[in-house]
Parts: sequence; structure tokens; C-alpha cells
Amino acid sequence: MIFNQLIALPRPETIEYFSTIMSGSPLMLDLKNIYVEINLSQEEMVPDMDGVYTAYADTGGIWYDSAAGISSWILPLQSAALDRRHFDVAQEAPNPFYNGYIPHLILLSPVPPLKRSYRTFMASINNTLVNDQQPLLFDAEITRQLDLKRAPMYDFYADKGQASATFS
Repeated sequence: MIFNQLIALPRPETIEYFSTIMSGSPLMLDLKNIYVEINLSQEEMVPDMDGVYTAYADTGGIWYDSAAGISSWILPLQSAALDRRHFDVAQEAPNPFYNGYIPHLILLSPVPPLKRSYRTFMASINNTLVNDQQPLLFDAEITRQLDLKRAPMYDFYADKGQASATFS
């Protein structure tokens, strides 16, 4: 089944911040490919080329995605601006997978088998992101099409109490 995904890309200062705090990482992180999903729908969505969204990191963790069969390091975000944008877009293009919206970044996917040094590094980064409360900025909305049979990140949303029974 074909779905449209509306995403926002991190601004250069956000990429620079992540690059700084993650320097010396024992993990292979590709910070140029991170994004925040605003909405996922079978309906078309129009990107807002002028939108800029400020978000703050919440406690990250590793969640298993049974649809993809992999684990990902996910950083949930707090953002009233992203929440508003999702609500506005979802009025015309509803998301059939989830009952709520949780802005988040996928920092690493798939996560390799966790060595002690990986766990220590990830815990340190999670603590830094939450304690710094550095504003993370996103803009440059784009849409892309995905061919999905099951809900992506369903297990993450289910853990947060926001999953729909549809497409599980």
C-alpha cells in the first residue's frame, strides 16, 4: 500500500550540535539522513516551505520495529510547533496507523548488537540531550512515498499508548 510521508529536515545548526556532542562515537551515525516525521497518510500533503519548528529532546531509547524486523535508537521530541503542524495536516490527510502524534528522530537504525561501550555512549548522549535542552530546529518540509504493508514504528507508538489497531 502506498503512503505519503511529510517530513522536516534539521537545520544546519542542529546538525552541527549533534555532530559536536556525538564526536568520538563508537557507532556509525549518519546525521545527514535524520528527519522528523510530521505525518504519514494515504492522502497527499503539501509541504510548508516557510515552517520552522523548535523541538527539545526527551529521553531516547531503543525500540524494536516488528514491521522492519530491526531495532532503532529513537529520540522522542517535545514540540508544540510540530504538534500544531501535525494536527493541521492530519485534518486533511489522516494517519491510519496512530491515535496520537509523537515527534521523534531515528538516530540509528538498525542498532548493532550492543557492546558495553555502545550502551555507555548512548546513555551519555541521552543524558546530554535531555540535560542541555538545546533547541533543535527543523524546516525544509518534503514529502516522499513509501510502500508499506504494516505500520512503521508501530511498536514505538504502542509502547507510548498511541498505536491504532488498524494496520498493526
